Amino acid sequence: FRVWLMKPIVRVMKFIRALLFLSLTLGISFSSFAEEAEAPLCANDLNGIKGSSDQLVNKSIQASRDPLMMSFMKYKADLDKLCDDNKSRPFYSQAISLIAEFAPNFSISPANYIKKSCIQASLQRDISQNGYACINGKSTKAQTIDGRKKACLSQNSVDFIHYSVNTALKCFASIDKALDARFIMKKFNNETGFNFFYSYGGGTGIGQLISYPVRDIGGQGKGDGNARFVLEDIAASQDPACAPFQKIASGDLAKPPASTPSRNVCSYVGADTGFARNLIYSFGYYLHNRENYIKRGLLRRAPELIKNKDIVNYLTLLAYGPDGPSYAQSFIRNKRLNNKSNPNNVIELLKKETYVKATENKMKELLKELHPGEKNFSGSDMRGDSCVAR
Repeated sequence: FRVWLMKPIVRVMKFIRALLFLSLTLGISFSSFAEEAEAPLCANDLNGIKGSSDQLVNKSIQASRDPLMMSFMKYKADLDKLCDDNKSRPFYSQAISLIAEFAPNFSISPANYIKKSCIQASLQRDISQNGYACINGKSTKAQTIDGRKKACLSQNSVDFIHYSVNTALKCFASIDKALDARFIMKKFNNETGFNFFYSYGGGTGIGQLISYPVRDIGGQGKGDGNARFVLEDIAASQDPACAPFQKIASGDLAKPPASTPSRNVCSYVGADTGFARNLIYSFGYYLHNRENYIKRGLLRRAPELIKNKDIVNYLTLLAYGPDGPSYAQSFIRNKRLNNKSNPNNVIELLKKETYVKATENKMKELLKELHPGEKNFSGSDMRGDSCVAR
Protein backbone atom coordinates (compact mmCIF):
# COMPACT_ATOMS: atom_id res chain seq x y z
CA PHE A 1 0.00 0.00 0.00
CA ARG A 2 2.84 2.36 0.91
CA VAL A 3 4.59 1.74 -2.42
CA TRP A 4 1.33 2.20 -4.34
CA LEU A 5 0.69 5.50 -2.52
CA MET A 6 4.20 6.84 -3.04
CA LYS A 7 4.39 6.32 -6.81
CA PRO A 8 2.08 9.21 -7.86
CA ILE A 9 3.61 11.46 -5.20
CA VAL A 10 7.10 10.77 -6.54
CA ARG A 11 5.92 11.49 -10.09
CA VAL A 12 4.38 14.79 -8.99
CA MET A 13 7.52 15.77 -7.09
CA LYS A 14 9.70 14.98 -10.09
CA PHE A 15 7.45 17.08 -12.31
CA ILE A 16 7.53 20.02 -9.86
CA ARG A 17 11.31 19.71 -9.59
CA ALA A 18 11.60 19.77 -13.40
CA LEU A 19 9.41 22.88 -13.57
CA LEU A 20 11.45 24.61 -10.88
CA PHE A 21 14.61 23.78 -12.79
CA LEU A 22 13.06 25.20 -15.97
CA SER A 23 12.00 28.30 -14.08
CA LEU A 24 15.47 28.85 -12.61
CA THR A 25 17.13 28.14 -15.93
CA LEU A 26 15.01 30.72 -17.71
CA GLY A 27 15.36 33.22 -14.90
CA ILE A 28 11.73 33.80 -13.89
CA SER A 29 9.19 32.41 -11.48
CA PHE A 30 5.57 31.41 -11.79
CA SER A 31 4.60 34.51 -9.82
CA SER A 32 5.25 36.56 -12.97
CA PHE A 33 1.99 35.29 -14.47
CA ALA A 34 -0.06 36.66 -11.58
CA GLU A 35 1.85 39.93 -11.83
CA GLU A 36 1.16 40.16 -15.57
CA ALA A 37 -2.58 39.90 -14.93
CA GLU A 38 -2.36 42.92 -12.64
CA ALA A 39 0.00 44.89 -14.91
CA PRO A 40 -0.97 48.38 -16.09
CA LEU A 41 -2.53 48.85 -19.50
CA CYS A 42 0.71 50.19 -20.96
CA ALA A 43 3.37 47.48 -20.91
CA ASN A 44 6.00 50.04 -21.97
CA ASP A 45 5.21 52.18 -18.91
CA LEU A 46 4.92 49.73 -16.02
CA ASN A 47 5.51 52.41 -13.39
CA GLY A 48 3.10 54.84 -15.00
CA ILE A 49 5.64 57.66 -14.93
CA LYS A 50 6.07 58.30 -18.65
CA GLY A 51 2.48 59.30 -19.23
CA SER A 52 1.97 56.80 -22.05
CA SER A 53 -1.63 56.72 -23.17
CA ASP A 54 -1.98 57.05 -26.96
CA GLN A 55 -3.50 53.85 -28.41
CA LEU A 56 -2.72 54.41 -32.10
CA VAL A 57 0.20 51.95 -32.27
CA ASN A 58 -1.85 49.25 -30.55
CA LYS A 59 -4.66 49.84 -33.03
CA SER A 60 -2.27 49.66 -35.99
CA ILE A 61 -0.93 46.31 -34.75
CA GLN A 62 -4.44 44.98 -34.22
CA ALA A 63 -5.45 46.07 -37.73
CA SER A 64 -2.45 44.40 -39.41
CA ARG A 65 -2.92 41.19 -41.38
CA ASP A 66 0.44 40.89 -43.11
CA PRO A 67 2.26 37.49 -43.13
CA LEU A 68 4.29 38.29 -40.00
CA MET A 69 1.16 39.20 -38.04
CA MET A 70 -0.67 36.12 -39.32
CA SER A 71 2.27 33.96 -38.22
CA PHE A 72 2.16 35.59 -34.78
CA MET A 73 -1.59 35.05 -34.50
CA LYS A 74 -1.21 31.37 -35.40
CA TYR A 75 1.49 30.97 -32.78
CA LYS A 76 -0.74 32.58 -30.14
CA ALA A 77 -3.71 30.42 -31.17
CA ASP A 78 -1.60 27.24 -31.03
CA LEU A 79 -0.33 28.21 -27.59
CA ASP A 80 -3.84 28.98 -26.33
CA LYS A 81 -5.03 25.60 -27.60
CA LEU A 82 -2.22 23.85 -25.76
CA CYS A 83 -3.25 25.62 -22.58
CA ASP A 84 -6.94 24.85 -23.14
CA ASP A 85 -6.19 21.19 -23.75
CA ASN A 86 -4.37 21.00 -20.44
CA LYS A 87 -6.59 23.06 -18.14
CA SER A 88 -6.89 20.09 -15.82
CA ARG A 89 -3.10 20.00 -15.53
CA PRO A 90 -2.20 23.43 -14.07
CA PHE A 91 1.51 22.77 -13.71
CA TYR A 92 1.70 21.74 -17.36
CA SER A 93 -0.18 24.88 -18.40
CA GLN A 94 2.31 27.02 -16.50
CA ALA A 95 5.16 25.21 -18.22
CA ILE A 96 3.58 26.12 -21.57
CA SER A 97 3.40 29.73 -20.43
CA LEU A 98 7.09 29.59 -19.58
CA ILE A 99 7.80 28.43 -23.10
CA ALA A 100 5.73 31.31 -24.46
CA GLU A 101 7.67 33.77 -22.30
CA PHE A 102 11.10 32.74 -23.45
CA ALA A 103 10.79 30.78 -26.68
CA PRO A 104 8.31 32.39 -29.06
CA ASN A 105 7.30 30.11 -31.88
CA PHE A 106 9.02 27.28 -30.04
CA SER A 107 8.52 24.89 -32.95
CA ILE A 108 11.10 26.98 -34.87
CA SER A 109 12.89 28.50 -31.91
CA PRO A 110 16.26 30.08 -32.78
CA ALA A 111 19.49 28.73 -31.39
CA ASN A 112 19.83 31.93 -29.39
CA TYR A 113 17.17 34.54 -28.93
CA ILE A 114 16.36 37.65 -26.91
CA LYS A 115 14.42 37.21 -23.70
CA LYS A 116 11.11 38.99 -23.42
CA SER A 117 12.06 40.32 -19.98
CA CYS A 118 14.95 42.30 -21.53
CA ILE A 119 12.80 43.69 -24.33
CA GLN A 120 10.27 44.67 -21.66
CA ALA A 121 13.03 46.41 -19.66
CA SER A 122 14.28 48.21 -22.77
CA LEU A 123 10.78 49.51 -23.47
CA GLN A 124 10.70 51.16 -20.03
CA ARG A 125 13.48 53.53 -21.06
CA ASP A 126 12.15 57.01 -21.86
CA ILE A 127 13.37 57.85 -25.37
CA SER A 128 12.34 61.14 -26.93
CA GLN A 129 11.58 60.39 -30.56
CA ASN A 130 8.70 60.90 -32.92
CA GLY A 131 6.54 57.81 -33.31
CA TYR A 132 4.10 56.94 -36.09
CA ALA A 133 1.16 54.60 -36.38
CA CYS A 134 0.32 53.45 -39.90
CA ILE A 135 -3.13 52.20 -40.83
CA ASN A 136 -4.01 51.56 -44.49
CA GLY A 137 -0.68 53.07 -45.55
CA LYS A 138 -1.35 56.42 -43.90
CA SER A 139 0.81 57.64 -41.01
CA THR A 140 -0.39 59.46 -37.93
CA LYS A 141 1.83 60.71 -35.13
CA ALA A 142 1.50 58.44 -32.12
CA GLN A 143 4.28 60.13 -30.17
CA THR A 144 5.94 63.54 -30.26
CA ILE A 145 9.56 64.28 -29.57
CA ASP A 146 8.67 67.02 -27.09
CA GLY A 147 6.87 64.46 -24.97
CA ARG A 148 3.40 65.97 -25.19
CA LYS A 149 2.11 62.73 -26.66
CA LYS A 150 3.29 59.28 -25.57
CA ALA A 151 2.51 55.98 -27.29
CA CYS A 152 1.15 53.12 -25.22
CA LEU A 153 1.98 49.48 -25.98
CA SER A 154 -0.29 46.70 -24.76
CA GLN A 155 1.14 43.39 -23.57
CA ASN A 156 -0.02 41.84 -26.84
CA SER A 157 1.98 44.47 -28.74
CA VAL A 158 5.09 43.64 -26.69
CA ASP A 159 4.52 39.94 -27.43
CA PHE A 160 4.34 40.80 -31.13
CA ILE A 161 7.66 42.68 -30.99
CA HIS A 162 9.29 39.84 -29.05
CA TYR A 163 7.99 37.22 -31.47
CA SER A 164 8.93 39.20 -34.59
CA VAL A 165 12.52 39.99 -33.59
CA ASN A 166 13.24 36.38 -32.58
CA THR A 167 11.59 34.91 -35.67
CA ALA A 168 13.80 37.17 -37.80
CA LEU A 169 16.85 35.96 -35.86
CA LYS A 170 15.87 32.37 -36.62
CA CYS A 171 15.34 33.17 -40.28
CA PHE A 172 18.81 34.70 -40.63
CA ALA A 173 20.35 31.77 -38.78
CA SER A 174 18.90 29.48 -41.45
CA ILE A 175 19.97 31.48 -44.52
CA ASP A 176 23.47 32.42 -43.43
CA LYS A 177 25.76 32.49 -40.44
CA ALA A 178 23.77 33.28 -37.31
CA LEU A 179 23.64 36.79 -35.93
CA ASP A 180 24.64 37.28 -32.32
CA ALA A 181 21.40 38.05 -30.47
CA ARG A 182 23.29 39.91 -27.74
CA PHE A 183 24.56 42.58 -30.11
CA ILE A 184 21.31 42.83 -32.06
CA MET A 185 19.67 43.51 -28.71
CA LYS A 186 22.30 46.14 -27.81
CA LYS A 187 21.79 47.84 -31.18
CA PHE A 188 17.98 48.00 -30.93
CA ASN A 189 18.13 48.99 -27.26
CA ASN A 190 20.46 51.87 -28.11
CA GLU A 191 18.57 53.15 -31.13
CA THR A 192 14.90 52.81 -30.22
CA GLY A 193 14.47 50.70 -27.10
CA PHE A 194 12.58 48.24 -29.37
CA ASN A 195 9.96 50.86 -30.24
CA PHE A 196 9.70 49.83 -33.90
CA PHE A 197 7.49 52.81 -34.78
CA TYR A 198 10.11 55.54 -34.12
CA SER A 199 11.48 57.84 -36.81
CA TYR A 200 13.68 60.81 -36.06
CA GLY A 201 16.88 62.53 -37.21
CA GLY A 202 17.00 60.66 -40.50
CA GLY A 203 16.80 57.19 -38.91
CA THR A 204 13.60 55.18 -39.20
CA GLY A 205 12.18 52.14 -37.44
CA ILE A 206 13.57 49.65 -34.96
CA GLY A 207 17.01 49.63 -36.60
CA GLN A 208 16.95 53.39 -37.41
CA LEU A 209 17.54 52.77 -41.09
CA ILE A 210 18.90 55.49 -43.33
CA SER A 211 19.24 55.59 -47.11
CA TYR A 212 22.64 53.91 -47.45
CA PRO A 213 21.77 50.44 -46.05
CA VAL A 214 18.43 50.48 -47.88
CA ARG A 215 20.16 51.15 -51.21
CA ASP A 216 22.90 48.63 -50.45
CA ILE A 217 20.34 45.87 -49.95
CA GLY A 218 17.55 46.96 -52.28
CA GLY A 219 19.74 47.98 -55.20
CA GLN A 220 17.78 51.10 -56.17
CA GLY A 221 20.40 52.64 -58.45
CA LYS A 222 23.70 52.14 -60.25
CA GLY A 223 26.37 50.91 -57.86
CA ASP A 224 23.79 49.87 -55.26
CA GLY A 225 22.84 46.34 -54.27
CA ASN A 226 26.08 45.00 -52.76
CA ALA A 227 23.98 43.25 -50.11
CA ARG A 228 21.15 42.18 -52.40
CA PHE A 229 21.94 38.58 -51.46
CA VAL A 230 20.01 39.19 -48.22
CA LEU A 231 16.70 39.50 -50.08
CA GLU A 232 17.58 36.68 -52.47
CA ASP A 233 18.41 34.25 -49.64
CA ILE A 234 15.21 35.03 -47.72
CA ALA A 235 13.05 34.72 -50.84
CA ALA A 236 14.55 31.30 -51.64
CA SER A 237 14.60 29.94 -48.06
CA GLN A 238 12.69 26.79 -47.14
CA ASP A 239 12.84 27.52 -43.42
CA PRO A 240 9.41 28.22 -41.84
CA ALA A 241 10.90 31.14 -39.89
CA CYS A 242 11.56 32.98 -43.17
CA ALA A 243 8.02 32.51 -44.51
CA PRO A 244 6.65 35.68 -42.82
CA PHE A 245 9.34 37.75 -44.58
CA GLN A 246 9.34 36.18 -48.04
CA LYS A 247 6.59 38.29 -49.59
CA ILE A 248 8.48 41.46 -48.69
CA ALA A 249 11.83 40.07 -49.90
CA SER A 250 10.38 38.92 -53.23
CA GLY A 251 8.50 42.17 -53.72
CA ASP A 252 11.56 44.31 -52.98
CA LEU A 253 13.66 42.26 -55.42
CA ALA A 254 11.13 43.03 -58.15
CA LYS A 255 10.56 46.64 -57.12
CA PRO A 256 12.98 48.20 -54.61
CA PRO A 257 11.33 50.13 -51.77
CA ALA A 258 11.61 53.88 -51.22
CA SER A 259 15.30 54.62 -50.61
CA THR A 260 14.75 57.39 -48.04
CA PRO A 261 13.02 55.75 -45.07
CA SER A 262 12.36 59.00 -43.19
CA ARG A 263 10.23 60.26 -46.07
CA ASN A 264 8.28 57.00 -46.33
CA VAL A 265 7.81 56.02 -42.71
CA CYS A 266 4.99 53.52 -43.24
CA SER A 267 7.22 51.40 -45.50
CA TYR A 268 9.59 50.94 -42.57
CA VAL A 269 7.59 51.32 -39.34
CA GLY A 270 4.06 50.19 -40.21
CA ALA A 271 2.88 47.04 -38.44
CA ASP A 272 1.58 45.98 -41.86
CA THR A 273 4.89 45.05 -43.58
CA GLY A 274 6.97 48.07 -42.46
CA PHE A 275 8.21 46.48 -39.24
CA ALA A 276 9.04 43.23 -41.03
CA ARG A 277 10.92 45.13 -43.76
CA ASN A 278 12.91 47.05 -41.16
CA LEU A 279 13.95 43.80 -39.48
CA ILE A 280 15.10 42.35 -42.81
CA TYR A 281 17.15 45.41 -43.73
CA SER A 282 18.53 46.01 -40.22
CA PHE A 283 19.66 42.41 -39.79
CA GLY A 284 20.81 42.22 -43.38
CA TYR A 285 22.97 45.33 -43.12
CA TYR A 286 24.51 44.06 -39.88
CA LEU A 287 25.32 40.74 -41.57
CA HIS A 288 26.70 42.49 -44.67
CA ASN A 289 28.99 44.71 -42.58
CA ARG A 290 30.22 41.79 -40.51
CA GLU A 291 31.01 39.46 -43.40
CA ASN A 292 32.14 41.87 -46.11
CA TYR A 293 33.86 44.66 -44.19
CA ILE A 294 34.86 43.58 -40.68
CA LYS A 295 35.96 40.00 -41.31
CA ARG A 296 37.71 40.94 -44.54
CA GLY A 297 39.51 43.80 -42.80
CA LEU A 298 40.65 41.51 -40.02
CA LEU A 299 41.60 38.78 -42.48
CA ARG A 300 44.16 41.11 -44.07
CA ARG A 301 45.75 42.31 -40.83
CA ALA A 302 44.73 40.12 -37.87
CA PRO A 303 43.12 36.85 -38.98
CA GLU A 304 43.50 35.35 -35.49
CA LEU A 305 41.15 37.99 -34.07
CA ILE A 306 38.30 36.70 -36.26
CA LYS A 307 38.08 33.80 -33.82
CA ASN A 308 37.05 36.24 -31.08
CA LYS A 309 33.30 36.75 -31.56
CA ASP A 310 33.12 39.75 -29.26
CA ILE A 311 35.76 41.67 -31.22
CA VAL A 312 33.98 40.91 -34.49
CA ASN A 313 30.64 41.99 -33.03
CA TYR A 314 31.91 45.18 -31.41
CA LEU A 315 33.56 46.14 -34.70
CA THR A 316 30.31 45.39 -36.55
CA LEU A 317 28.41 47.50 -34.03
CA LEU A 318 30.87 50.32 -34.75
CA ALA A 319 30.32 49.84 -38.49
CA TYR A 320 26.55 50.09 -37.99
CA GLY A 321 27.00 53.44 -36.24
CA PRO A 322 26.83 56.89 -37.88
CA ASP A 323 30.43 56.75 -39.14
CA GLY A 324 29.79 53.59 -41.15
CA PRO A 325 31.89 50.55 -42.11
CA SER A 326 34.80 52.62 -43.47
CA TYR A 327 35.40 54.02 -40.00
CA ALA A 328 35.40 50.53 -38.48
CA GLN A 329 37.93 49.47 -41.11
CA SER A 330 40.10 52.49 -40.31
CA PHE A 331 39.98 51.45 -36.64
CA ILE A 332 41.57 48.13 -37.62
CA ARG A 333 44.32 49.98 -39.51
CA ASN A 334 44.91 52.90 -37.13
CA LYS A 335 45.09 50.72 -34.02
CA ARG A 336 47.48 48.46 -35.92
CA LEU A 337 45.65 45.31 -35.01
CA ASN A 338 47.57 42.13 -35.71
CA ASN A 339 47.73 38.52 -34.59
CA LYS A 340 49.67 39.51 -31.48
CA SER A 341 47.08 42.06 -30.33
CA ASN A 342 45.61 41.28 -26.91
CA PRO A 343 41.87 40.61 -27.47
CA ASN A 344 40.87 42.16 -24.13
CA ASN A 345 42.81 45.32 -24.91
CA VAL A 346 41.16 45.54 -28.34
CA ILE A 347 37.68 45.26 -26.78
CA GLU A 348 38.50 48.01 -24.26
CA LEU A 349 39.66 50.27 -27.10
CA LEU A 350 36.41 49.59 -28.97
CA LYS A 351 34.35 50.46 -25.90
CA LYS A 352 35.96 53.90 -25.87
CA GLU A 353 34.63 54.69 -29.34
CA THR A 354 31.77 57.20 -29.19
CA TYR A 355 29.04 55.06 -30.70
CA VAL A 356 30.00 51.88 -28.83
CA LYS A 357 30.26 53.88 -25.59
CA ALA A 358 26.73 55.21 -26.13
CA THR A 359 25.52 51.65 -26.72
CA GLU A 360 27.18 50.50 -23.49
CA ASN A 361 25.56 53.35 -21.53
CA LYS A 362 22.13 52.45 -22.90
CA MET A 363 22.78 48.82 -21.98
CA LYS A 364 23.38 49.93 -18.41
CA GLU A 365 20.02 51.74 -18.47
CA LEU A 366 18.32 48.52 -19.57
CA LEU A 367 19.98 46.52 -16.79
CA LYS A 368 18.90 49.09 -14.19
CA GLU A 369 15.32 48.62 -15.36
CA LEU A 370 15.76 44.85 -15.28
CA HIS A 371 17.42 44.86 -11.83
CA PRO A 372 16.08 47.84 -9.86
CA GLY A 373 18.41 49.02 -7.12
CA GLU A 374 21.56 47.52 -8.61
CA LYS A 375 24.30 49.88 -9.79
CA ASN A 376 27.23 47.69 -10.72
CA PHE A 377 26.93 45.09 -13.45
CA SER A 378 29.33 42.37 -14.54
CA GLY A 379 31.08 42.32 -17.87
CA SER A 380 28.89 39.37 -18.81
CA ASP A 381 25.72 41.37 -18.10
CA MET A 382 27.02 44.38 -20.01
CA ARG A 383 27.85 42.13 -22.97
CA GLY A 384 24.22 40.97 -22.93
CA ASP A 385 24.79 37.36 -21.90
CA SER A 386 21.94 37.37 -19.36
CA CYS A 387 19.47 38.74 -21.92
CA VAL A 388 19.71 35.88 -24.38
CA ALA A 389 18.85 32.20 -24.13
CA ARG A 390 20.49 29.36 -26.03
